[in-house]
Amino acid sequence: MFNVMENHDLVYLNDPNLPTFHRVNSGYTNLLDFAFTTTQIAKTATDCMVGECVGSDHLPVVLRLNNHNNIKNFPIRKTRLVGKTNWQKYTTEILNHIPNDMEPQNKNINTIDSQIHDIEKVMISAFHKSCPEKPMRPLASTLNKETVALIKRKRKLRRVCQRNQQDTELKTAYYSLKTSSQSYKTR
Repeated sequence: MFNVMENHDLVYLNDPNLPTFHRVNSGYTNLLDFAFTTTQIAKTATDCMVGECVGSDHLPVVLRLNNHNNIKNFPIRKTRLVGKTNWQKYTTEILNHIPNDMEPQNKNINTIDSQIHDIEKVMISAFHKSCPEKPMRPLASTLNKETVALIKRKRKLRRVCQRNQQDTELKTAYYSLKTSSQSYKTR
């Protein structure tokens, strides 16, 4: 996935801490659904959030774009566009800050660990300088409470219907609620 993103100049807009998949019966969650855009389109993103349960194991990923490019709030979330890394700058930083003769004077474990730690700090600093963070739009959107409540009731009723497949009254109630929730979501 990383190579595809880099080759096509894509950025990932999801919050990596929010799962998009939830298996109700076991409680298992994972991040399976992604919002990718080109860097050009990402500049117009105003929201990217994971919505409430809408009757599926997969939660909706909502991406809002602003066509007019007049977003009032300045972006606060930052990300690095690895495909835009200045590798020449990275190499220069490494060469300027890591000595050529890294042979430790005494070859004990503490000296070697210390040198490894120093090299790691130089590499991280070089990466930060050669691939600076770019601001992205914050996450902030959700369905209204009534819609979420209706969808959750529909999902519970569906599970009851699945356990009691012979109960036609339950099926009728479920299909009625399903139709109501679908029309309510499109408002």
